[in-house]
Amino acid sequence: IRYADQIISAATNAATISCVSELKRFQDRAYFKDAVKAKMRRRLVFGLREVAKAVQLKKAKAVVVAPNIEEVVDEGGLDDVVGNIITAARLNGTPIVFALTRNKLGQIVGKRMRISALAILDHDGAYEQFKDMIASATAGRTAFKDEQEKKAAEAELLLAEDAENGDSGGNPGLEDPSALNQSDEPT
Repeated sequence: IRYADQIISAATNAATISCVSELKRFQDRAYFKDAVKAKMRRRLVFGLREVAKAVQLKKAKAVVVAPNIEEVVDEGGLDDVVGNIITAARLNGTPIVFALTRNKLGQIVGKRMRISALAILDHDGAYEQFKDMIASATAGRTAFKDEQEKKAAEAELLLAEDAENGDSGGNPGLEDPSALNQSDEPT
């Protein structure tokens, strides 16, 4: 949950499942009617490359990111790719929803693989579900910010109490922390 700046609730997950599964149903129905037209007017794309492309071209209406992505800190690794997608989406004003798991995202779109992210390109026909998903994510983001502010206020209060008591926050019982190292030095 390194990337998530929202609290992921059961309501967020349910709204995301509802929206994505409905859009996937519409996309499949269009594909079975006419595969060529369906390719031209996709509603969902998934996979990091496709999502990154949709976000950079400003075609994504929203991005759903699984919060349980493995940590790969190598140059150009998974963390860089996901971080770039999130940064580009925020710069474009594209809503980001952190919900579900990689396995669950894969199940919803009918793939037997894990999916880290998906982009919603067109939410026609599922507008209410889309609106609920975005509202739930926004509520989670607000709750997350409130929680972060509360933690910051508590930390400030603890620091103020320590300063008021004359405690430097160092080692308890030692008047001079530099005295600790004097006995270890060779003479």
